[in-house]
Amino acid sequence: MIEATGGIAFGMSGSPVYVRDRLVGAISHGFFAADQTIGGMTPIEPMLDVLSYPSLLAASAETLARRSSVKLTADLERAAAEAAGVSRAEFPSTAKQLLVPVAVSGLNRRGMDRLREFVERSSLPFVPYRAGRAHAVVDPAAEPLGAGAAVAAAASYGDLTFVGVGTLTTTALCGTELRSLAFGHPFFFDGATALGWSAADVVTVVRDPSSLIGPFKIANVAELRGTVDQERWAAIRAVEDCAHRFRL
Repeated sequence: MIEATGGIAFGMSGSPVYVRDRLVGAISHGFFAADQTIGGMTPIEPMLDVLSYPSLLAASAETLARRSSVKLTADLERAAAEAAGVSRAEFPSTAKQLLVPVAVSGLNRRGMDRLREFVERSSLPFVPYRAGRAHAVVDPAAEPLGAGAAVAAAASYGDLTFVGVGTLTTTALCGTELRSLAFGHPFFFDGATALGWSAADVVTVVRDPSSLIGPFKIANVAELRGTVDQERWAAIRAVEDCAHRFRL
């Protein structure tokens, strides 16, 4: 897979990491202008904390920009450089949050240019690309999504669609409510929020021949599953009522 994609792709955020069959975290960070087969993960402990997070005030984009990078210790920097086959001086000392592929419809060329300018000016960790419109279709017969499934968090559906694509890390059943953790980092970093939660079908991974930025996924938005109600530093949390869908 890594050979096919060229490395860790934007949209792989949230991919579960297992050590000896134990879930230890999710892919969330990478190194720009470096070996993209090497990345970082968010430990599972702070992600699980999001399952019971209270509502807090939204964070600013400036705060997100400050917290979206991680400085490596000397030992980690040495290990990463050795894995990449380069010297410490040649390998970045900071891992940065993987960008979120954002599918946008309903904007003309001028509108997309202004959106990209806004994303860059606001230091938002997005890779926006033009897409077709998507409708929030509900499939009552859909099975629960499993770890590693492609998922989408949507600010809007319809003629103007704004959807971020990532990966599901794990789920927990709380009564009749299925709670899911994904991304391993925030989307907008809004804290308590209300976004659409949908399955996604990956169409392709766009490679980066320059190896400076990184490959990214392009995906179709599938059936609506529930609502993203928490956006925290370690993960986003989605909830869906399963009582009507499964026998619990």
